[in-house]
Order: sequence, then structure tokens, then C-alpha cells
Amino acid sequence: MSNRLICRAFGIGCLVMFAGLGAADAVKTVDCASGKKLTDALEKADPGDVLRINGTCHERVIIRVDRITLQGAQAAVLDGAAVPGGGSFAAVVRIEGAQGVVLTGLTIRNGGSNGVTGQAGAAFSLIDSIVQDNKGTGIQLLDGANAEVVRSTIRNNDIGMDVVNRSGVVFRGEVVVSRNRTGGIETNGGCTLEVRGESEVRGGSLHVDENGGDGIVVSNSYLSLFGFPESNGSAITANGNAGNGMTVGNGNVLVVGGAGGFSFSITLSQNKGVGLALGLGSFVAPVGSLNLQALNNNVGVSLGIGSSMLSIGGTLNVRGNGTGIAADGADTLTLIASTTNASIDGNRDSDVDLRFGTRSTIIGFAIGKMLCDGTVLSRGTKVCPRP
Repeated sequence: MSNRLICRAFGIGCLVMFAGLGAADAVKTVDCASGKKLTDALEKADPGDVLRINGTCHERVIIRVDRITLQGAQAAVLDGAAVPGGGSFAAVVRIEGAQGVVLTGLTIRNGGSNGVTGQAGAAFSLIDSIVQDNKGTGIQLLDGANAEVVRSTIRNNDIGMDVVNRSGVVFRGEVVVSRNRTGGIETNGGCTLEVRGESEVRGGSLHVDENGGDGIVVSNSYLSLFGFPESNGSAITANGNAGNGMTVGNGNVLVVGGAGGFSFSITLSQNKGVGLALGLGSFVAPVGSLNLQALNNNVGVSLGIGSSMLSIGGTLNVRGNGTGIAADGADTLTLIASTTNASIDGNRDSDVDLRFGTRSTIIGFAIGKMLCDGTVLSRGTKVCPRP
């Protein structure tokens, strides 16, 4: 599949993906250490310009020109501390509808509201950067904005990332979203999240750990691991969060491999809530390419009313939780193992607890203690125990 077709198929901003392909028209140095203002340079910038930043810029800036690059040099910092004004959409860097913007080698911090806001169809890349210590959201995407986050860290904000209203994010390389006060990544309103590598050699890794609420929230949105060559080996962790590791509410998680032995991994461990919580949502891994681990959470996997889970082949281990898998009023729970490394056991209270009309198909799994009420329909090599 060509890159152009990939963009069309999955709604990813092509201008984000290929932002660095054209030669820059001009490179201009902005020395904030000597009192220069980035705002002044942006007002004079033309499409394609590279603004190379030295020192710490104490200001909030707005980017409205396409293909602008803000390039940090010598530990460049954009600092919003003590800058007057602002509001819920204010940010240290606000990108208003501009395409092909690149923020690279920067620390973006101390926003009275947000670190970076992209809105109104903006498309930008954040590369080798840190977004931290903002009172609101680290990165906020609104109204059809698209971002590519590459080898970057988003930490110590209120929310790490907030993706709203048909916006999308592609994570490449190693990305860390950690220790944010309220939560890690939140989506709502037809948005997309995807993890990819930077080349066909190595997949990407998204770490959403030790946040003060849920790690990842997929609400009326999609989180995907696709079978593109550069995606092979990609991994997601949501560990040590104060809420759930991953919450899917009226949304979908889709893991689809490709020819040639694709593999992905999702690890959800030591979260104080549920490792994977599905509520009117679905989790689909149909082709044996996923290694899913739910370890040492309060509940490993929870399926609420109208939710469903399908895992065929691959590896699924649910161990060390209070309850391994709990389903109450779920639509379907379908687990089909193709390896000996598939087990749901060693959980403290029960390994599988099914209630209120849940339908289960479980084949080939080693399961310890299984509980069901009289309304459950089950089939496979592991079925509800007879009364």
C-alpha cells in the first residue's frame, strides 16, 4: 500500500507524515538568550522557514504559516511561566490550521493552560522534545487536528494528551506519557491513535505509565496497531496508573497483523483499577499477532454491558490480579489460544467471573477458578462449571 493510500484510508495527516521532505527556504536564528522574541520572528516567517532557537523564550506563540519549523539548539526552552492572559485553548505553542509544522529539539513547559494546542485542521510533528509542567494539557488536539509524536516525552502536566473531535495522533519511536496528574491520554469524538515504528527495522513503543488517573481512554474513538512493515514489533504499556490502564468506552481497539509473522504487544500491569476496561467498547485481535499481558491489577480485564473482546491466537496472560477476567452483561467474550503460553490463572479471587447473560467461547486456555451465574451461555474447551 502506498503512503498516499495509507493516508487516505486511515485519516492520518499526510502533511504531518512528510513534513520534513522539502528543503527549507531559510534558516533564521532566534536568540532568546539575548532578548530576541520568537513571536517577532514568526510574524515575518514564510512557509518553509526554519527558526533555530537558542536559550529560553518566555512567551506564548501562535503559528498560522504552513511548513514552519521551530528547531531547538543548545537546550532551547519555550517557557510560558508568568505570561499574562490565556484560557482553555491557550498554549505555549498554538498551531491554528497550519500544515506541515515541525517542533523539534525543544522543551515546552510551564503553560498557564496547555503546552501545545493544534486546532482547526492543524498538522504538525513533535520530534525529540519534552512537554512538561503545564497546568492544563501537555498536547491538546481539537477539531480535525493531526499530530505525529516522535521520540518525545510528555510528563507532569494535568493531562498528558487530550485528543478531541475527529483529531488523530501517530506515535513513532519511543514515546513516554507519564506522571501526569489527572491522566495520560484521553480521546473523544471520532479520534484515532496509532503506534508505528520509524522504519521497517523496529516498531514504535508507547509508554503510558504512572499517571494520576487512567493511562489511556479511548472514548468513541479508535486505537490501532496495523500490519504495516514499520509497525511490526510495536508495543504499548500502561503500567502503574492510579486508575485503569486502558479504558475503552463506546470505542474500539484493533490489532491487525500482516503476512510474515507480525507481532505486537500490550502490557497492562500494576494499575490500581482495571488493566483493560471495556464499556460499550470492543477489543479485537483476530489474527494471532498480539501478546497481551494483564498482570497485578485490581481486575485484569473487565467487560461491561454491551462490550466484546475477541482474541484469536497470539498470547494472552492474565495473572496476579484480584479477578482475572470479569464480564457482567457483556455481549461476547471470545478467546481462542494457539500456543501453550495462553493462561488465565493465579488471580487472587477468581480467574474468570461471568454474569448477566454474557456469552463466552473459550478454547485452549489454562484457566484456574471459573465462576458463572445461571444466565451465562458458554462453549468451547472451557465452559461454566455445572451447578
